[in-house]
Amino acid sequence: MQRCDQQLVNCPVRVQGRFSSKGFSLLELLIALALFSYIFLGIAKLQLLLAQKSKMSNQQVAAANMGLDLMNKINRNHQAINDYITLAPTTISAAKDCQSAICSRADIARNDLYTIQNQLQSLPFARVKVTSQSDNALIQIFWHPNPAIGADFNCPQLKESDYHCFQLVRTLERTP
Repeated sequence: MQRCDQQLVNCPVRVQGRFSSKGFSLLELLIALALFSYIFLGIAKLQLLLAQKSKMSNQQVAAANMGLDLMNKINRNHQAINDYITLAPTTISAAKDCQSAICSRADIARNDLYTIQNQLQSLPFARVKVTSQSDNALIQIFWHPNPAIGADFNCPQLKESDYHCFQLVRTLERTP
């Protein structure tokens, strides 16, 4: 029999008992597989949550842009604030062509709200509300991805089941 060198390079492997200690047992592999599966399921759940939060963030940005756009239009046509208030909750079916015809302030308000209502279709179950108090105009845009029966329009949102809300208040510039 050969002798092992001091660095244990050419030494035979001794096996004690019936099983070798080389490699992994089936039980160790199953435990590792279960652990990796648990970790990957956690990562997948986190990925889904991040996708939902990203979608909600994009909806908030869209609502903010629509609200700012409408507020700028109201500010330019502030004499027709009452038209914005009364027309906002209604569905406007068509806009008047103000390029080729002369439009009243009410027609301009109707066109502005028609444009906003078309833009609101990018948000699920969206609604716009316009109110005025003294020199301030208030715009609220509500939306919900899956509204429950009886969901409330609270701004700010009080319960998870309430509609999401973007609110903008601005003092109107009263120039003739």
